[in-house]
Amino acid sequence: MQDLRDLARERESLTVVVSSTKNEIKRILQILFPELESLGDVFSQTMLYFLEEFPSARIIKTANLRAIAKAFEHSDKRKKISVSSSKRGNRHLRRVIFLMAKHVSRDNPFLRTYYLKRRKEKLSFKEAILATAHKLIRVIFAMFSNRTYSLLRRINSS
Repeated sequence: MQDLRDLARERESLTVVVSSTKNEIKRILQILFPELESLGDVFSQTMLYFLEEFPSARIIKTANLRAIAKAFEHSDKRKKISVSSSKRGNRHLRRVIFLMAKHVSRDNPFLRTYYLKRRKEKLSFKEAILATAHKLIRVIFAMFSNRTYSLLRRINSS
C-alpha cells in the first residue's frame, strides 16, 4: 500500500515537472515564433514536425512558402493546412492590399513579371498574389523608409 502511495506522489511530481517544462517551452516559442500560437497546439504532431524541419526563424524566413506548406502536409496527411494571409491586423486593410496586388500584378510590368515567375514555380493563384502583395508592401516600405518616391515612377516605367 505504501508503494502505491509513493508511486502516486512520484507521478504527481513528474506531472508538475512536465507541466512547468511545457510552459517554459511555450514561453520561449512565443518569444521566438509568435505566429505559431495562431496555428494551434505547439505540442501537436504537426507542430513538432514543423519545428524539427524549420528550427530557427532565419530558416523559416528563407524557406519557400511551398516548402513550409509541404512540411505541414507531410507531418499530418489527414489534416491539410491551407496557405493564406495572416488573420492578424485589420481585415479591411488585408483586403485592400490583396486587391492592390491583384491589380498591380495585371497592370505593372515589374510586378507582373514577379507574379508570373511565382506562378511558374507552381504556386496557386492566391499564393502568387500573396507573394506579390508581400513584394508590393516591401517596395512601399522601402519608398517611405528611404523617402524615394521617384522609385514608383521607375517601377511604373519598367
